[in-house]
Amino acid sequence: MLNTDKKHLPQHQDHIRLLYQKYGALLLGYISGVVPDRQESEEYLVAILGRFSIDFPERIRNGAVNWLQLLQYSRKMLSALQNAKHPNRNHHIVKQAEPNCTDEGLALLNSREKEIFCSIYYHGKSISDLAKSLSESESIIRSEFKLSFDKIRSARGN
Repeated sequence: MLNTDKKHLPQHQDHIRLLYQKYGALLLGYISGVVPDRQESEEYLVAILGRFSIDFPERIRNGAVNWLQLLQYSRKMLSALQNAKHPNRNHHIVKQAEPNCTDEGLALLNSREKEIFCSIYYHGKSISDLAKSLSESESIIRSEFKLSFDKIRSARGN
């Protein structure tokens, strides 16, 4: 039987609650953009917040957590969680594989632009790693990502 010091449990739960209250809606929005299934998105949200609170309790306790840190952590964790849950599925381009994708910005992109955009923006893959995996130069990947980002931004009126 596992013996856990009871005074540590409420603190850990408080950390998760604090993260959820502050960033839960933003993070769920991001995850829902990558994983279209609502139930699965919520499961990933809980897993990511729980893991973040375990990995960085001091940051949370000191109030040194910001949205960008949590987003970067989530991008890495989401990919790992998806691979663990569905090991035979290609998560490299999950977003555009959805036939009923409601994101009008992504609908404007061709398949290569979607692959590059989703890999970098949604899955947090670096430009250099993506360039290696696609056997392209970094400058080409960077320019195609910028072009894709500009198309989406203009479609949303930004």
